[in-house]
Amino acid sequence: AYTSIVSEMNMMNQVLTVFNNKYGDYGFKNEKHGFYEGLEGADGMEHQTFSAIATDALTSSSTLAHELAHQWFGDKVSFATWNDLWLAEGFASYSETLAAEMVPALGLDPISMRSGLKSTALATSTTPVRLSAASIATSNTIWTGANDNAVYERGAMVVSMLRALVGDAKFFQALQNYQADPLLAYKSATTTDLKNHFEAVTGWDMDPFFNDWV
Repeated sequence: AYTSIVSEMNMMNQVLTVFNNKYGDYGFKNEKHGFYEGLEGADGMEHQTFSAIATDALTSSSTLAHELAHQWFGDKVSFATWNDLWLAEGFASYSETLAAEMVPALGLDPISMRSGLKSTALATSTTPVRLSAASIATSNTIWTGANDNAVYERGAMVVSMLRALVGDAKFFQALQNYQADPLLAYKSATTTDLKNHFEAVTGWDMDPFFNDWV
């Protein structure tokens, strides 16, 4: 499978360029970026600049794009507490569909991918996107099915709705500002920090949206 794996990973150069243009500069240029084989129990696990990928996911465009997106959402700007895990996983999950949309050569259908996110999000009706204190008591309580669906799929749909609500220009500007904020870059953020950046570019009170959906 070597040829297929190298071909798929080479496609990530295009995805990295898209993320760089949409989210702001890749934050670890001096260290570059890579993937390595060596993971059990999951498809992928991001580490800053060098993400682990399971053997059977080495040719999965969506897995590679997801872990790559974490270099912005999770690594350059991390989340302040486990309550705000969606700031990493929701954005990385949504970034799978963005990669499919912006790099057609990946051969992925962004509409069907978003439809899948939406179906799971709609079926997750009792767990908030921003996890409650009880949901983060231990690692075992964080990583449960309901919490996963809330922070990954529901989180991704919050990102999708934000884009639809404010339009592409303001959506990506808010995210670039969020990534470049000296109080957040190479540090950590809260949901309120993200909200503040959307309020700054729109001039809107975003409390109703975040209260309803996050």
